Amino acid sequence: MKVFDSTHAKGNFWGHAKRAGFISGLFLGAGLLGLVHMIFPFFLPEVMTLANKRISQELEVALCACPEEWK
Repeated sequence: MKVFDSTHAKGNFWGHAKRAGFISGLFLGAGLLGLVHMIFPFFLPEVMTLANKRISQELEVALCACPEEWK
């Protein structure tokens, strides 16, 4: 993993910034909802599962297939 790459978003800074901001917002929102769910477990019981699916879809990362006993 590189810490600094000056050519990472060269030529497409605003598009990259928009996408990074959106995905960061999803992470922050999911974290806040996760904290609410931690305090009130009966509220939004599947929020983290749905948030993980949405974030992985935006990152274009395939989630691993979970064993049936985890579902």
